[in-house]
Amino acid sequence: MKRVAIIRARHKGFTLIELLITIVVLGVLVAIALPKYLNMVSDARKNAVLALAGAVRSADKIISGAAIVKGLDSAQLSSYPTGSTNPGGTDSVRLWCGHPDTQWDGIGNALQGANVTWGTGYNTGNSYAFGNFTFSRGSNQVTWQYTSAPTPSQCKVDYAYNPGVPLCGTGTSFAPVITVTTSGC
Repeated sequence: MKRVAIIRARHKGFTLIELLITIVVLGVLVAIALPKYLNMVSDARKNAVLALAGAVRSADKIISGAAIVKGLDSAQLSSYPTGSTNPGGTDSVRLWCGHPDTQWDGIGNALQGANVTWGTGYNTGNSYAFGNFTFSRGSNQVTWQYTSAPTPSQCKVDYAYNPGVPLCGTGTSFAPVITVTTSGC
């Protein structure tokens, strides 16, 4: 006769010590990973604000360069370029002294995706959605605030008239001032 060995299982589950060690290890991993994740979210918002600021600068340079070529750089109010497509994909951008105006149909229209008609948002306190941002106008400036930031008023891009140049056509640069704030992202 052959002997049959019966193997009996000693454990049917984890011991309390094994479970506690597993929970402690998971807790340490979460304590290390969570702050890094939160920093990544904040960094993503900051980078989105910086990217928007770069797009605003580029749109201003492209439009103001074309305005110079078309002789629209000294006019206080004009439309560029009537009947053709600008970087924002619209037919016209409201200009002030050869730069996109601080209006939704000005610099807002110069950005890809705004695509609003002339006069939309002119001299209004209305806010407009622009991707993850809220576009609003104040006195001689516009602001894009990152809507879901912890402090949207401190996670933004401002585009304002150059306060040192009262009139266009004076030979001084009327280039708008672009300010980036990321402390509340």
